[in-house]
Order: sequence, then structure tokens, then C-alpha cells
Amino acid sequence: MAVRFPRGALSVWAAKIGLNPCPRERGGSDIEGRLAFFRGVAASTDDTVDLIRTLHEPRGLHPLIDGCLTQQTQLEVHAPEANMTPLNPGIPVAFAAAATLFAAACSDTTVDPISSALADSPADQPAHERRILIDASRDGGVWWFPQGESFDPDAPHQGREFAKYLRSLGYAVDELGRDAAVTSPLLDKYSMVIRAGEWGRARAEELRAYELFLQRRVTLVLLSDHRNTDPIDELAESLGVKFAGAVEGAITMLGNHPIVRGIEGTPYLVGAAVTDYDTAKIEILGQLTDGTPVMGLVRSTTAKIFFCGDTNTLELVPQPLVDNLLAWGF
Repeated sequence: MAVRFPRGALSVWAAKIGLNPCPRERGGSDIEGRLAFFRGVAASTDDTVDLIRTLHEPRGLHPLIDGCLTQQTQLEVHAPEANMTPLNPGIPVAFAAAATLFAAACSDTTVDPISSALADSPADQPAHERRILIDASRDGGVWWFPQGESFDPDAPHQGREFAKYLRSLGYAVDELGRDAAVTSPLLDKYSMVIRAGEWGRARAEELRAYELFLQRRVTLVLLSDHRNTDPIDELAESLGVKFAGAVEGAITMLGNHPIVRGIEGTPYLVGAAVTDYDTAKIEILGQLTDGTPVMGLVRSTTAKIFFCGDTNTLELVPQPLVDNLLAWGF
């Protein structure tokens, strides 16, 4: 099976896995430094790059990227938990999912009228209870790529299909542009916040805004990404979730919770592992086939907090995970 990527898709994958000979210092606001090396690689190829994959071998994108994906990341992880049910992973899914995501991000297909930044809410629920903020203010490219100057929710970007799906259900969805300020008055407008990606150092006022937000009966969907080039996710660690390294594969070991009910395996595109967690504070809901924990809940008496170490996982709108998550969150 051959999947053909448009020119530039190689750069997206390079940014995703963080293979960069000259990584920028933490605190940057875009992915230019992370893409510079691979732009040169992509420019030297044909107009498209063949991703050749078979049913049993999900490699073959490019020798440089293959080398990065096969590098071993030293992580201190917990053994599979007793309540996890292993599933048959079937064929490798990560690269097929990547092709789908890249095609959506670079597509020029127009968006339905429902994809306006603030869609009308159904009359049977208060608008405040149906409002979702997607905080992509420090996405590092994982949400807004290929946009990089101004940020338009109607224009092609990696997170568009996920946001479009939420709007199709009647939720009023705002997507926060890169470098936008995250404040307490802003978060107070929403009953669910999806923190999409994390790149650079979090500002003190941002962390304080989230602290106040989580004192309400609200939902936080905390999505991170691989930590190879930016090792600390400050918001996650303030909640007791430590993301580390870079892992990829499929989530096939699942806990006993409504969020993961009915799931038969979910792609995990080069995200972070969860390490050094306290089982009294953290409930793991999903592990990769090798037992690496990547998804779960922060036990909280007030807010609901779900976390996943890979933003692209939800951007692919995997079902029934997304519908389960929304039913639990609202």
C-alpha cells in the first residue's frame, strides 16, 4: 500500500517527532526552528513522498525519519496495570493515521457553515454548558500547522476536523490562536477546555488561570505531545502528570471506565509516555501494546481532568473515544 504525501508533509512529521539538529530554546512561539532542517530534506525530494507500508512493517517513510523512530528512548515506566485488558492491535495503525491527518491539514476543502467560531447552541441546554475552548496557544504546530502567521479556524489545519466534529454536535467552539494570552476571565467562559499541545515555557498567569478554572465543576482535556525537544509540560506536572520522551504505536490496553468503553485500539502518533505517577492521584486508562501508559485521569474532587500524551490522537476523531469523552465531560 502506498500513501502519497504532498510536499511539506515530511516537514510536518519531522516537527512532530522533534528530530532537529538545532532545537530552539524553550519559550519559542512557533515551529520554524524545528522545521528548518527537514524543509531542506523535503525540498530535495520529488513533489510527493511515498509512504510504503505493508501489513506487518510500518516503516519506509525516509531513512532519516526511520532512524529517529527506531531510536530507543530511556523511560522509567510502570508495568501494565492489573485492570488493563489487552486487545489485538491488528495491523499497524500509526502511519495510516498520520497520512489521514496530514491530508486533512493540507486540504483545501471548504468547511461547512457550522464551523463558525461560535456556533449556536441547542435550545435544550444553557450556552455556557455547551461552550468549549481549544487552547492551542502553545501548540508548537501540532494543532495549527500549516498556519503560522494568522490563525483561522476555517482554514486548513491539523485540528480542523476535530473542531468541526465538535461543532457538528452543537457545541460552541473557540480555537485559541498561537501566542494568545490564557487568562482566568477567558477560561471562565467555558465549561470544557481542551489544551491542545504544549511548546515553550508556561507563563505564571497561565498556570494560575488554570488553577482557578479547575476549582469549578468543569472539564479539562489535557493533550500533550512528545517531550524530546521540550521536556517539561508545566501544567501537566502541576497536576501530577509527568510526560516524558517519545513513543508511538496504538493504545490497545484499556482500563475499566466509560471513556474507553467499546474501544478496540486507537492510533498513537509519536506522543509522550506517562512516567513516575502516583496511583492515588492518577488513574491510567490506556497503555500501548508494550504496557507504556499514555492516557488517563487525574483524580479530582471538583473538576474532571482527562489527559493524553499525544494531541494527534484526538485530532483523528477516533470513535467511540471522542463521543465517550464528551459524554463523560458534560
